[in-house]
Amino acid sequence: MFETFSHSFPIKFFKTKKIITMKTFKYTVIGLLMQVNLWARTQPVTIGERCPDVEIKNIINYKTTTARISDFRGKLLLLDFWGTFCGPCVASFPRMDALEKEFANDMQVLPVTFEDKEKVQLLFDKLYNVKHVKPFSVIDDTILNTLFPHEVVPHFVWIDKDGIVRKITGDEAVTAENIAAFVKDRNGTGENKQDETAYKLPEFVVGNPLIENKEKVERVDSSAMIYQSILTRGIKGIFGSAHVDTNSITMTNIPILWLYHIAFMKEGLGVGSNRVIIDIKDSSLHNCITPDWPGKETVSGAAYDAWAVNNTYCYNLKVPLALADKKFDIMLEELNNNFGLLKGIEGRIEKRKTKCLVLMRTSEDDKMETNNGEEEVADNRYFLHLQNKSLQWLMWKLGAYYMQLSPLPFLDETSYTGNVDIDINADLSDVNAVNKELEKYGLQFKEAERDINMMVIKEKQ
Repeated sequence: MFETFSHSFPIKFFKTKKIITMKTFKYTVIGLLMQVNLWARTQPVTIGERCPDVEIKNIINYKTTTARISDFRGKLLLLDFWGTFCGPCVASFPRMDALEKEFANDMQVLPVTFEDKEKVQLLFDKLYNVKHVKPFSVIDDTILNTLFPHEVVPHFVWIDKDGIVRKITGDEAVTAENIAAFVKDRNGTGENKQDETAYKLPEFVVGNPLIENKEKVERVDSSAMIYQSILTRGIKGIFGSAHVDTNSITMTNIPILWLYHIAFMKEGLGVGSNRVIIDIKDSSLHNCITPDWPGKETVSGAAYDAWAVNNTYCYNLKVPLALADKKFDIMLEELNNNFGLLKGIEGRIEKRKTKCLVLMRTSEDDKMETNNGEEEVADNRYFLHLQNKSLQWLMWKLGAYYMQLSPLPFLDETSYTGNVDIDINADLSDVNAVNKELEKYGLQFKEAERDINMMVIKEKQ
């Protein structure tokens, strides 16, 4: 399940990354103007430049199916680049709807995605059933994605009332306070997003330098390298990310806590904050591991960025294929060796009595047995469709993905071994809402204490 893994940080938990492949497109213009306009409209627009007055096609749920950038002049225009695959993007629609109503005379949000109508409309219908919000969006987009290339969503472009691009940010900068400040003086707070360097991994050393006469430096040929590992402090200008391949692990700008999360993936504890205990009394040492504290609001946005400057790390491990199944063991040993010396801490698995969310059957009648159709899984923040799949898919999608910020670990005690057909239309981050949907299948999540394996980070003995 975890042999190919890629996520982005620092949004707590992960903020999924997506690399956009542009489709080709054409303009039909006459003579010399065709060449000039084509060049102008396909060149990336930078901060301080005027956004070209391009025609925007394929808008769904809007008063028209096409529009031009100039149609939004006189207001702050927020281009909201998003995707159905991006949890934070989907979760932000109700918030964007509220902000639009608050600044109805001064701001317009224009969601933009390269995805097709079928996928987007399905999400919008499910979102409406839960939140009674039905956004509109540009779909099948190539033009705006070409004008404002990016690798990570959410991605917001701030265009002022005169059509000038003033800011490019992540979603954390889209607040009522910042919008009010922008409308007043076209500025507002929050650093511009350095997206052009996102996911360009740091150039890790592939061998020890061979120094001749203290001047000439050569490196060992990478083809001769059998094993390599490096740990560095955070590197400015790149996003936090984690990538696991068959025989390598690469992590950039990651807190110590999440380095350990990845190291414990082999144990099945590597995803979700609810399987970790930070057993450290020293508050300053605790704060070096993660800025988040139980019972307190999650640190994000500018506060997280300030904390991350001195408390994130880059790690790279590459092993021969013969040691591929040992990569997580090697990573854990190296983390304990390095942070044992640097911070006096270690991570280990311990059995702890813990309050859990336990999936139980509430009826002896089998209300979820599959009808043996084709295997299908479809989901977003507001619905989950399983057809002819095991209950482990329900546990994984909820416990390890949509409810990963739940303080309670998830356990399956149904003893159900067959495949199931389950459809849930609810906010999948809300266990009470999910339980209401699960009633029709004779299932419920209930709180109970269990002795389970937990990932414990503690002061080294």
